[in-house]
Amino acid sequence: MFGITFDSKKEADRYLELRAMFDAKKIICLRTQVPYVVIEKTSKFRETKYYADFVYDLITESGPVLTVEDVKGYRKGVAYDLFKIKKKLMYLKYGIEVIEI
Repeated sequence: MFGITFDSKKEADRYLELRAMFDAKKIICLRTQVPYVVIEKTSKFRETKYYADFVYDLITESGPVLTVEDVKGYRKGVAYDLFKIKKKLMYLKYGIEVIEI
């Protein structure tokens, strides 16, 4: 779909919704799999990144608002626990609240 591979049908469906919003000019700068460094590299450890499923600017009356989304289907297990930690790190480092879809 549009030359993009998605991790799940839910993520692909969300992309179609966002693409329609983009085409309707309700959002701009739609990007997928955007990396954010949440913990910097040190002499002992590699950097830790969070990859946002979708990043875009939502058009509002007061101007564009940066929006970061992560599509979740299964909200249990180690992968989800790791996501919750990275979500907190995104807020602490960048002041960005990741929206869970």
